Amino acid sequence: MKRIVSVIVALVVGIAGLSVPAHAVAANQLVNARYGECLSLASSPGVNGTQLGHYACDGASDQFWFLDPSGTVSIFGSVYSAFRLRNLASGMCADVAGNGTILVQHYCNSLDQQRFRAAVVLQPDRRPAVVHRLT
Repeated sequence: MKRIVSVIVALVVGIAGLSVPAHAVAANQLVNARYGECLSLASSPGVNGTQLGHYACDGASDQFWFLDPSGTVSIFGSVYSAFRLRNLASGMCADVAGNGTILVQHYCNSLDQQRFRAAVVLQPDRRPAVVHRLT
């Protein structure tokens, strides 16, 4: 479980540096560079509370996400753009659940557990640690 959450956090953190205009409507795959796997739903796309994980990229609609602008978030005194991750298949959003160690899909709302800040994560050779695959 800890591996899934840490990799998903890396996925979310690694998409930063992206400038996503408010009118952006394309869904994208979020691919982890280390494992080459996509952020996906673990089971049925229509069920509230379905856990998220990373799985082999197969082009299924549950592996595509909209990056919806969600205002700003303040972290340690700095203000950043915030995004919600909305799944193409279910229309639901990634949500931090429980004690903060599990990501699930939940009906989209304006609560902070669905708002993510994006940041660039670089490898020692300055390549992005996470690949953002546009469709």
